[in-house]
Amino acid sequence: MKLALLACILITACGGAKSASTRAPNAAPEAGAASPLAPDPMQQIDDLEHQIATDSDQLQLGAIRLPETVPPPQPLDTSSTTDPRCKPAKHETCKTSCALSDAICTNAGKICRIARDDLPGDTKAAGKCARANTTCDKSHEKCCGCQ
Repeated sequence: MKLALLACILITACGGAKSASTRAPNAAPEAGAASPLAPDPMQQIDDLEHQIATDSDQLQLGAIRLPETVPPPQPLDTSSTTDPRCKPAKHETCKTSCALSDAICTNAGKICRIARDDLPGDTKAAGKCARANTTCDKSHEKCCGCQ
């Protein structure tokens, strides 16, 4: 919260051409623009992990177990809208389930890209990627099996 306020003050004080509210959250700075407060990769992962936990609670996925061995961070491409085998029913409950699943999988991909690109060799980040991917798989199954 304090960092966001400080960023707003800095943008306003420096006469930034584009306000923070017109840029997407966590968007990269504009080309050539210096980033006085580069986001901490682990904090980004923690924030995304919190969003995943909130969405998985809504889906009532239960406890997520980590794989026995944590693989290197690799984003999955799991989306109910692009998986031709995924055929949930058309009612509102399934639509909501699939929207939550897609949000979980999108955030899992972001976590894994941060872990792979910004924190290579960090076992904690790799574990968070593995947990996020497992949650994505579980949510995808729930979406695609929704009847």
